[in-house]
Amino acid sequence: MESLVPVKVGELSEMDLATLDEALEVPDLEAIQEITGLTVRDAIRLVTKQREAKTGYRVREVFCTRDARALAREVLSILAGYGVTPAGRRALAAMTPSLDRGEVDQRFRGLSEFLKLSQEKGEEQMGKVLESLVDAGLTKRGIAAPLLIIASSVEEEARLIKKFGRHVRVRVCSEAEVHDVLVKESHVLSTVSFKGLRGITVLNDMLDPAQACPGFVIDYYARRKPLFQSALAVTAHLPSFLEEADLNSAKEALGLLDGLQEQSLNLEESIREAEDRVNDGVKKLMTLGGGEDEFKDLVESVLLGLEDELSLEEDEAKLLRAAALDVRSLPFAFSSSRIRPLTARHEARMAQARYNKLRNTAEKLEKHRENVERTVRRLFELGTFLAMARFTTDYDLRVPKLNDGHGIGFAEGRNLFLARDQLKGTGRVEPVSYSIGQTDVQLFGAENRPIVMLTGANSGGKTTLLETLAIVQILSLLGLPVPAEKADVPLVPLYLFRRRTVRKVGSLEYAIKVLRPVMTKRQSKVLLMDEFEALTEPGALGRIVASILNDLPTGSLTLFVTHLAREILPHLRTAIRIDGIEAKGIDDQGNLVVDRQPVFNHMGTSTPHFIISRLLKRAKNKRLQKAYQDMIALLEAGSRQSA
Repeated sequence: MESLVPVKVGELSEMDLATLDEALEVPDLEAIQEITGLTVRDAIRLVTKQREAKTGYRVREVFCTRDARALAREVLSILAGYGVTPAGRRALAAMTPSLDRGEVDQRFRGLSEFLKLSQEKGEEQMGKVLESLVDAGLTKRGIAAPLLIIASSVEEEARLIKKFGRHVRVRVCSEAEVHDVLVKESHVLSTVSFKGLRGITVLNDMLDPAQACPGFVIDYYARRKPLFQSALAVTAHLPSFLEEADLNSAKEALGLLDGLQEQSLNLEESIREAEDRVNDGVKKLMTLGGGEDEFKDLVESVLLGLEDELSLEEDEAKLLRAAALDVRSLPFAFSSSRIRPLTARHEARMAQARYNKLRNTAEKLEKHRENVERTVRRLFELGTFLAMARFTTDYDLRVPKLNDGHGIGFAEGRNLFLARDQLKGTGRVEPVSYSIGQTDVQLFGAENRPIVMLTGANSGGKTTLLETLAIVQILSLLGLPVPAEKADVPLVPLYLFRRRTVRKVGSLEYAIKVLRPVMTKRQSKVLLMDEFEALTEPGALGRIVASILNDLPTGSLTLFVTHLAREILPHLRTAIRIDGIEAKGIDDQGNLVVDRQPVFNHMGTSTPHFIISRLLKRAKNKRLQKAYQDMIALLEAGSRQSA
């Protein structure tokens, strides 16, 4: 299979590259970092690039401004909060958008089918499924020490390194040098046969990972053991979740991993314990007046027990007895000079046995690789759909209709962040309906204009409405439902420019520069621009904004939030719609009373006198009260003159 790793991350072995593909799919940040040496931040970026490679769209090509990408991250952070496991939350946060109708529709269909399944199973049953996923995580890596492989040539060495990389140690050796190697290594692998030498396993020409580095292969499955257990638990509540072959593979993988739990015996510890048993027996013999024959029987009994415990072979048993017979004093201790060759032989045999067991287990596990990978993907897919379903239910979201770029609109739309506050009991969201261009969302009085200016009251909700439009566009391109009763959304890139009110040298120049892609890229787009008011003096800025709107490429669905509509209008050469949000006054608590629903084809008025009136009500200092009263008087005088 062709690798989906989208960037060069160093010289990776074939095995690491394949493992990295799987780690990116999950995503398994620990494995990604361990394989590539990247930081957490760069590992997350690599995950995003892999998602982009799969969809064929870069995030920057869909969410085309820094503000759009930042808002998308904020939206995804809400969704990610519904993830059951850390890996699940990372996968949700790393979702990438698409402009391909087939891809986006497939995401919508998948979620719709899952929501239907959830309704059929009921809340209690799906709650059990959710509980089954709580422990569906990855355990810590247990990287095994790399085995030494003896290569017959430099070319063979290069082949092994290319295939296995850091997971093996490779050394080119002559037959004479192999003897020296076996003094230091209990067991080695080799691509060639050396007759008469123990402690060497000859690899076949296939060079399977299960042969060369069985510990690494087993670690892949061992880290996924909780996933297998969760998959079996989920299947108990959703019998159709796994196919029978995948279910059997999960069970067999668990059985094989459990079979590795046996603790290996330590010869040196067993020898010390045997010496203690002999010396304890000697003390009893001395108390009872036993003689040499009883002592020999005691030693013989301990030796037989030790031979059985360590499963010693005949030559090893002879070495053990020689080490015992060499003792001529008390307390009893095996001869160290006789024990050393026994230890070397036993360690070599045990190392060979351990390798054989690991290799045998790894080969059996690898037969289930395809089924296991499918099970893991299904499990994370289930976690993703569960998170999306809970997100959809809590926020009462709806699947939008998609169009080719002729309009964007929604009925009874809600700002996602205000909805979140409402769910927490700290606010209330007021639904609004809005559209730009030609959509299936028919709103009375809303002319089908592709360019709209939104005007009106300070703190009236203009920015919130612009943000809601952006959120609806972002969620739709991610293949997620939107916070509205009905929505018609274009499959086009989003250009979002949040408010630029900082006065500094070059701020106007910067603002105009960032608009270059808007002007030069002629494809359809959604363009949302919020108040560039403080970048220069109003008259000049009115002409600049008018020029921008006049020269927008055809197909740009544009919302421009501004307080400078009167300065802009005289210079426009293109037909636009002007909407307004009106404030009605100040309530008894000093809160601004605003109708958040914009009035279509209506110039909204800024209401600074309401804002200052609110400050006046809250002011305690008489001097400050007088200053606020003077401001209001001047504002009212100015309004009468304009009228």
